[in-house]
Amino acid sequence: MTTKTEAASRVRTVLEAVKNQIAKPGGLKLNEATTRAHFLNPLLNALGYARMDELEFEHFLPDGKTFLDYRLHVDGKPRVAVEAKALDVALTDKEAAQAVGYAAILGDEWTVLSNARQWRLYHTFAQTPLAGKLVLSLDLVSWDTDAEFDRIFDQLWLVSRESFQAGDGPSSWVTSQKLDHELRHSLVDEASAEVRYIRKQLESRGVSVGAGDVAAWFRHHLTEPRATSKAALYPLAGASPSPMKASSPLGSMGASATAVKSIISSSGGSHWIIPAGADEGYSAADHMRIWLSKGFWGFGVSTPGRKGIKPGDWACFYAAGSHEVLATARISGDLDHEVGPADWPGPEAFHTGTYKVPVSELTWLEPAPVLDQALRMRLDAYKGKDPAAIWSWLVQTTHRISRDDYLRLTGQKTD
Repeated sequence: MTTKTEAASRVRTVLEAVKNQIAKPGGLKLNEATTRAHFLNPLLNALGYARMDELEFEHFLPDGKTFLDYRLHVDGKPRVAVEAKALDVALTDKEAAQAVGYAAILGDEWTVLSNARQWRLYHTFAQTPLAGKLVLSLDLVSWDTDAEFDRIFDQLWLVSRESFQAGDGPSSWVTSQKLDHELRHSLVDEASAEVRYIRKQLESRGVSVGAGDVAAWFRHHLTEPRATSKAALYPLAGASPSPMKASSPLGSMGASATAVKSIISSSGGSHWIIPAGADEGYSAADHMRIWLSKGFWGFGVSTPGRKGIKPGDWACFYAAGSHEVLATARISGDLDHEVGPADWPGPEAFHTGTYKVPVSELTWLEPAPVLDQALRMRLDAYKGKDPAAIWSWLVQTTHRISRDDYLRLTGQKTD
């Protein structure tokens, strides 16, 4: 039997091959059959599904016309439905609904959707809408360090054959994440039944405090980095599985791309580009203003890259639609603080499962650099890539970039 260490080595080889393929000019242009043969097949093999009775290809549904790309079996029992997409195909809710639908018809508890760049795991029978079925979403090519790869591998390992044999696959992990999420949310909410009960118990013991004091105590003690922080939390019903959308600059806070050089220090730490989108009738720029002016940004629980960001890193904020880089900021605190109702900026209705990214040294860029083809072609991230090829991978989610690219995107480097 392959050990977990050996499996990690094999998975790393596969993911490095994916990264190398994407780096080639036009490298994303692989059809589904090629993506499966060269990347997904060996990835599933590395997770322990190698024999004919473990890895089933193209399982037909009862209609006899449509089929599931893979079905993973453990000890003779089907456990995971896997739907594959071509390397250049984005994973949308449409593809996810199709995959989860296939799994539901077949009675498979777990669903995986992957294009070899991304990996989404769904709990097929979770009693929530599709977004609530999403257990985790991984960017398989966003890692650079051993620690970042290890975090991705640990999450992939949840559906390994050994994980099912040793326990029950992702089930116990999901339960622990739900427990962690629910307790943390309840104990920091002064209006919750749990906090009210604790306050009464304290009062009966001679400690007279308000519900706000109890919630504040838990808020202080529950904001330490969690042991479970290797992986994204299980998004419960109502939680957003996608990055929080953002907004734009406050007029009086603008700085020219030239003047910003004296304001922003980009030495030390990693560098990131963080996208914002339009929602609820507000533009990406509007969302960015509303959130960043509060002194923090918001990430959904399963946002790829969230756990890689550290205090001291630098981020630039990209507005989808206008293709502008509107602001820069320094990450100034840990990312394990959940946004509560009291500090929710809006304009969306409050929902659980959004985590703060505290920022400082916020600077709005005026004029805002436009991420057009000319700028893309100067980026390290775009070297060797076809200028006419798909480039949205750079701004689809939070993405680590080089220091030089950060300087170019914020107008501080013009080479």
